[in-house]
Amino acid sequence: FLRKTRIYHSLVRGGLGESEGGSRQREIFEKKERSKTMDYWKNYLGIFLKEEDIEMAKMMHGFVEKEIMPVRHQIDDDKDHKLITKILQGLTNIGMQKAPFPPEYGGMGASSVVTSAVLHEELSRGDSGICTAFNVSAWAWFPALVSGNKAVLDAFAPMFCGDESRN
Repeated sequence: FLRKTRIYHSLVRGGLGESEGGSRQREIFEKKERSKTMDYWKNYLGIFLKEEDIEMAKMMHGFVEKEIMPVRHQIDDDKDHKLITKILQGLTNIGMQKAPFPPEYGGMGASSVVTSAVLHEELSRGDSGICTAFNVSAWAWFPALVSGNKAVLDAFAPMFCGDESRN
């Protein structure tokens, strides 16, 4: 990752900047890196990930590219949290808030730790603070999810499987 970051920044700092050539070079570089990421998931994590997990990861990747990367330089200055709230609601809108919950509660059933790690890695690529803020509410549910504590899930899962962000 650090090597990739250095290469990317050397492309930007190496005179390519925001010129037409620089934008095209950066686009080519990012496309290659994205392709490598997808290949990595399939080739090395494929024994742990179902096809649905890979689709969720692709969805997260696309969200990060579209919603976070263009504005990530503004996130630290977002004192009123308007941008952050918009991003967190966007994650809820694509179903990531309910991802770890079982389908019978309206969730996506992403119970694998590897799946969670891949999703967190993708979100952290955009912004680690947003990743932490978004995932902190899920941490409380892992004991109930892993143990299958039906009483806790019956009481609270519906709140987190809705359309309103609970982060």
